[in-house]
Amino acid sequence: MKIKGSQLFWILATTYIVMAIGVVLTPTVSIVQQDAWISLLASGAAGVIITILLGKLALLHPDQSLFQVCWKLLGKWLGRIIFLPYFCAFIGITSVVVRAQVDFIQSILLNGTPTWAIMIILFSITFYLTLGGITNIGRFSEITGPIFYFLIFLSFILNWGNIRLERLLPVYVDHGGLEIVQGMVPFAPLLAGQAIVLLVLSSFMTDPKQVPSHAVAAAGIASFTIVMSVVMCIVVLGPELTMKLNTPIFVTIRAIDIMDFIQNLDVFFIFIAIFGTVIKLSSYAFVASYEMSKWLNLKNWKPMVWFVVPIIMIISMNLHGPTYMGVFLKIWSMFVVPICVIIIPLLLWVTYLFKRSDS
Repeated sequence: MKIKGSQLFWILATTYIVMAIGVVLTPTVSIVQQDAWISLLASGAAGVIITILLGKLALLHPDQSLFQVCWKLLGKWLGRIIFLPYFCAFIGITSVVVRAQVDFIQSILLNGTPTWAIMIILFSITFYLTLGGITNIGRFSEITGPIFYFLIFLSFILNWGNIRLERLLPVYVDHGGLEIVQGMVPFAPLLAGQAIVLLVLSSFMTDPKQVPSHAVAAAGIASFTIVMSVVMCIVVLGPELTMKLNTPIFVTIRAIDIMDFIQNLDVFFIFIAIFGTVIKLSSYAFVASYEMSKWLNLKNWKPMVWFVVPIIMIISMNLHGPTYMGVFLKIWSMFVVPICVIIIPLLLWVTYLFKRSDS
């Protein structure tokens, strides 16, 4: 199984934005109101820096998976233990994405439809795509990713008549540097944490040297789109209304009405967002299945899909209430990012340098 640089780019660009655009806008605006774009811009810059570092780390062992690198550098038993936080992170974020997408579909399209029915449909598509391997996921992302971004930027253009630029004012005056930094919390850890998938996908690249450049480009375009999205939400809806909505970007797209002719573009956005979610679910389900097969020393990774996907479904079915997303973001920021993005990669890097100097 191999993927091209363009496929890696669209996998990352789609997985980065499909969750963030529905999760980080409201909490960021709630903290810094009209200055939310500054916090998101700084968050994007931090995420790009982390992506560069993880991309460089992935190049040290371009043909080996994350678990193989841990095993090689840290030994048989320590390598196995060190990998477990990554497996939990892959399963955790996938479960939360599933639940959030199902709740969104229920509230907008299929109100009254049982949760399990929507999940079965979503997981059936995910299961089929995951069994096809990362190559099929990459091909699907090359189709879905461009359409997803095109619809978002098209909505920006078509919403031009609803824009009130004065809603962005004043800039920075109402909120100091400390509040701007606090506003980085929802997006920066989410973007940086998702970059850990690079440590796995890099082993499938036809040209591993392209990993850092394509990964940085994906993080850059996702960050830019998130910044533009919050700007559009503020100038169209206003910060007061934006902070009260669960998915302000969806309401912004729904506000498009040109001469009573161009309307209801939100329907297209919903369906393409579902496809984007499938790419994210399939990518993380594949990564978790593949890496766990290496952890268990299995020759074939596909049987692990029958284990990983049901686990994700069971966890997502048991996520209830309006607080699970906030709890997830706290756990992701306080534990996953420090351990999986900083401590373990730094340990792998230092161990690699020591072994290279000894040899």
